[in-house]
Amino acid sequence: MPTEQHSNDLLEHFKKIDVVDTGKETFSVRFQKFWKKFKLKSALSHVGLLVSLAVYCGVGGVIFRELELPAEVARIKELQESLVKQRERFIYSIVNNTDVRNLETLFSLELENYEKVVQDAAKGGLLIDVSRGFPVESEKWSRLQAMFFASTVITTIGYGNIAPVTVTGRIFCMLFALVGIPLMLTVIADWGRLFASAVSSMGKKWKSMMPVSKFVPDVGVKISDRKWMYAVGAVFFLGIYLAAGAGLLLLWEEDWDFFDGYYFCFITMTTIGFGDLVPSKPNYMMLCTLYILVGLALTSTIIELVRRQYAQSWHKLQALSGSLAETLRRLGNRPARELMSRLCTTISGVY
Repeated sequence: MPTEQHSNDLLEHFKKIDVVDTGKETFSVRFQKFWKKFKLKSALSHVGLLVSLAVYCGVGGVIFRELELPAEVARIKELQESLVKQRERFIYSIVNNTDVRNLETLFSLELENYEKVVQDAAKGGLLIDVSRGFPVESEKWSRLQAMFFASTVITTIGYGNIAPVTVTGRIFCMLFALVGIPLMLTVIADWGRLFASAVSSMGKKWKSMMPVSKFVPDVGVKISDRKWMYAVGAVFFLGIYLAAGAGLLLLWEEDWDFFDGYYFCFITMTTIGFGDLVPSKPNYMMLCTLYILVGLALTSTIIELVRRQYAQSWHKLQALSGSLAETLRRLGNRPARELMSRLCTTISGVY
């Protein structure tokens, strides 16, 4: 028969076992905490939008290539044949000419015709290399170039260095833009909110670690002042982002300097897209496209932050102007004699 002491000891033993078991977390509990901590579900939604946009650009690039490449090949072949034919004609006319008196006139005429063909061939992307049969400088509708073109369509940048020339290609370009531009705006807005939240969180964390009021007492008290600080910090970060892109382009493009890269990044991120500077290395087109997509979201966020600060400052200025104008109006309605008497009374009181 177990005694009361034995029963108590056994009960205490089971209590200890329960405490040890409850102290250990199962894998599912740890995973749930990990999921909540890093908000992977939200992160996957952001990444999913970006991946869907990348897939859309990839599919669009493949279709653009299939539609435009045959016409491009035919155009290049026509330019090559025309250049070879005009060159042979020029040589034949000079060598077989028997009229010495008209040699200069004939030479000038044939040379002018040949120069026109050479100019057209150079504009068409041919290298004027006779020994190699006038090869193409770079394939305009390569896979990477086509995907890069698709990204410039939906971002509305449009450098203008490449464009569809066939009817089917242009129709598809319009349809592709109608679907792709709203998708691009959705991705930019989504990532813009993400960047705005990140900037706000970093600003709050920085303020808690190094309060601005510790160094400058009048700053950091009002919410508007903190927003201005966030906007200035965001613009500064954009400058760093553009400089990083310029540094990468400096490594890829041999003919560019740092200012060219920075200028290209700024013109691209603001969707101006002059087309005077365009990356020419196909191997880096996809990385450049990703850089542009992230940069557009960042730029739109920063522009919105600065715009809000401009609007807020303008409203404050309007309110100030309104109160100032009301004060001047009231002063203007008073008789001049009353104003002069008050002025004299004030002066006599001082002296």
